[in-house]
Parts: sequence; structure tokens; C-alpha cells
Amino acid sequence: MYGLVFLTIKNLVLSKYSEERWKQALQKSGWAKTYKGDPVEGEDYDERLLFDLVSVVAELLGTEVEELLESVGRNFIIHLQSTNYAKVLNIAGDSLPEMLSNVNSMHGHIKMAYFRKLSPPNISVSHATKNSML
Repeated sequence: MYGLVFLTIKNLVLSKYSEERWKQALQKSGWAKTYKGDPVEGEDYDERLLFDLVSVVAELLGTEVEELLESVGRNFIIHLQSTNYAKVLNIAGDSLPEMLSNVNSMHGHIKMAYFRKLSPPNISVSHATKNSML
């Protein structure tokens, strides 16, 4: 998992607490045993640490893991809009169905331009109606 996701979690913690609380979360999650300092945007990290960190931060914020993950997803997109990745997001589409149909291409562009080791999931929509997608 790339540092960009970890930094989104950091921003959530900092928006509610302090740098000291973020460091406590890194320590309690095991991050500090494996890495020094904060995550780096383009570095690839062990995915298990992400889940450990999410659990610790959910406890810290007094929320359920599922709620935290939804918040991380929302904030991830908001954060991306303020970075070089905004151009890629802007061409992905104007609606959720349009974006989902373009997300594999978007990941391909991101891999070529930024993250050579990226191994994104393959997203597909098999059935879509006006009110749902599968």
C-alpha cells in the first residue's frame, strides 16, 4: 500500500488531534518498529501495517473501523485533488459509473507516471441501472 493512503490517515488524525497523537498511533500500530518517521507518498508499505494503523486510529478517534475507512476514502479523493494526481482524477469521469469504467485506465496511467510497482485491483461493472451497479 502506498504512502499516499497512510498520509490520508495522518491528515485525519491531525485534523482532530495533534502530531503527538499521530506519533502515538504510529507507535501503537507497530509502524515505528518497522519504519522511521512518517510514510513517504510514493513508497510502498506492508499492507498489514495499514490495517493495524486503521484499527489504532479508529480506537483513537472513538469510531468504528468501517466508518473510519469511509472517511479515509472521502478524504483520499479530497487530498488527491490538491496534488499532481488531480489531472488524472479529472479525466476519469464526471459520474461514478463513468469513473468506474475508466478506473483501470487511470490506474495504468498512475502506474506509468508515478508508481512503477503499483499493483491495483481490476475494477469492472457487470450490471448497471439508474439506481445501482454491480
